[in-house]
Amino acid sequence: MRYIRSGLYNDEIVSETNYIMMSNCRESRQFSLFMCLIFVASAALLMRRHEMWRDEIQTWLLIRDVGSFREILSYLKYELHPFLWYTLVYPLKFITKNPEIMKPLHLLIACTSVYLFCSYAPFSRLNKIFFIFGYFPFFEYGVISRNYSLVLLFSFLLASIYAENKGSSTFSKARLYGLTAGLFLICQTHLWGIVIGSAFSFLIALDVFIKGERKKLIPLFGFLGGVIIFFVQIWPPSNLSAPAFVLDQDIVVRLKVMLLSLWRGFSPLPIPFLHFWNSNILDINKYLFYLQHLLALLVLIGSIAFVLTLKARRYVFFYCVGIILFLSVIYITAYLTIRFYGFIFIIFIVTLWLGYGSRGDVCKSRLISMLLLIHVAATSIAYYYDMKYPFSAAKEAAVFIKSFGCRDFIIVGYKESHVSSLAGYLNSKIYYPQANRFGSFITWDKTSLVVLNTCEIMRQAGGLKNKSKKPVLVVLSYMPKKEELICKSGPPFTLLRWSPPTIVANETYSIWLIQ
Repeated sequence: MRYIRSGLYNDEIVSETNYIMMSNCRESRQFSLFMCLIFVASAALLMRRHEMWRDEIQTWLLIRDVGSFREILSYLKYELHPFLWYTLVYPLKFITKNPEIMKPLHLLIACTSVYLFCSYAPFSRLNKIFFIFGYFPFFEYGVISRNYSLVLLFSFLLASIYAENKGSSTFSKARLYGLTAGLFLICQTHLWGIVIGSAFSFLIALDVFIKGERKKLIPLFGFLGGVIIFFVQIWPPSNLSAPAFVLDQDIVVRLKVMLLSLWRGFSPLPIPFLHFWNSNILDINKYLFYLQHLLALLVLIGSIAFVLTLKARRYVFFYCVGIILFLSVIYITAYLTIRFYGFIFIIFIVTLWLGYGSRGDVCKSRLISMLLLIHVAATSIAYYYDMKYPFSAAKEAAVFIKSFGCRDFIIVGYKESHVSSLAGYLNSKIYYPQANRFGSFITWDKTSLVVLNTCEIMRQAGGLKNKSKKPVLVVLSYMPKKEELICKSGPPFTLLRWSPPTIVANETYSIWLIQ
C-alpha cells in the first residue's frame, strides 16, 4: 500500500511539473508573439517614412533589369554578396515594379529573428526587450532592407539549435541536419555570415574532438560547402572599381580602424544631428575621438572577462574565435561603416546565449542591461531623425519628376553611385555620363571611378538632346558652385529644384532642365 501511495504521489509530482512547464512555454510563446507585434508595428511605422537609399535599391535594380536569375548570379562578383538575399527578392518583381515591396519581406525576416530571440535566448524579459529595440536589430538590420538581417536570423537559428538540451554535445538527427543547413545558409548571406559560421564550426569541431563521434562532422561539411560556394560566387573580377581587400594602407591606420570597430560595435550611440548615420557620440571632439581607441581596449578586455564568468571554456573559445575573425576581416577590408561593426556585438550576444543556456541560467546582469540601454538610446536618435528628415532624396525627386510631366524626358544622372536609387523610384533607366551608357544599377567597374565636371556633364546632356530630339533633365548629387556653371560651350540649362538636406548627404539632388 505504501508503494502504491508513493507511486501515486510521484505521478502527481510529474503531472504538476509537466503542467508548470507547459504553462511557462505558453507564457513564453505569448510574450514572444506580443514582442513581435510591438516590433513590427514600430518598425513598419518608420519603414513607411524611410526612403530607401542606393544600397537597398541596388538589389532591386539588379533583379529588375539584369534579366534571368542565372545572369543575376553571374553578376554577383561585382556585388561581393552571395545569392540568398537575391533569391528571396527575385519573385517580388513579378508582383510589382515598386522597390518598396522589399520592405515587408525584410520586416518578416527581422520579425522571425525577434521571435527566435524572445523564445529561446536565456535573457531576462527586460534584457530581451532592450536587445530587440537596440540599434542593430531594430534599425540597421530591421528598418534598412539589406541582407544583414539574414545573418542575424541564421545566427539566432544556429544558437537556438546548438543550445537545445542546455548545450549538450549529443546531437539528435534533427539537430544535426538543422546545424548543417544553418551553417550552409549562413554562408550565403554575407561575409559576416562566414565569420559567425566559423565560430559555430569551431565549437562543433571541439565537440567532435572531445566525443570522437564522426556523425558530428556532417555540419562541418555543410559549412565547408557553403564557404566554397560563397567564394565561387563573389570572387572579384579584374575590372572591379576598388579592390575587395585593401592591403596597401599603413598598419597603424588599420589597427586604429580595428579599435574603432570594437568601440562602435558595443557603443553605437550616434551624434544627434541630421547626418547621424555612421557617426559616434565621441566624434564631436578630436580628443574624444582618440579616446575611442582606449575605450575599445577596455571593451575587448571587459567583454572577454564577462564571458569568462560563464565558466565554460568552450564558449570563451567561441567568442575569441569570433573576435579574431571579425578583427581580421576589418583589417583586410578596412570597412568603415557602423552596420559592419554591429556583428562583433552580435557575436558577444550569441556567446552569452550559448553560455547561459548551457548551464540552464538566465542573463539578468545589470551591466548587460546598461549596455543594451545604450543601444536603445541609439535607436531613439535614429528613429527621430529618420522620421523627421528624408533618408535619401531619391523618392522625393522621383515624385517631382513625375509631377513635372517628364515621362518622355531623358534623365541624365551623376554620379552613378549617388543617383541610382532614383532609377528605382522612377522605374526607368538613367543615362550615366561617366560610363557613357543608359543603366539603372551601379556597375562597380572602372567606369564608376571616372570624374566629370559640371560643364562636361551638361555638354553630354546637350548632345543627347540634339541626337534624340527629346527634352533632357540632369540630376546632380550636388549643387554646383557659381564658377562651375559658367561653361564656354554647351547648351543653356535652368535649375528646377534643389532637394532639402538628407541623412545620406550625397543623395541630395539638384535637378536641371536642358533648354
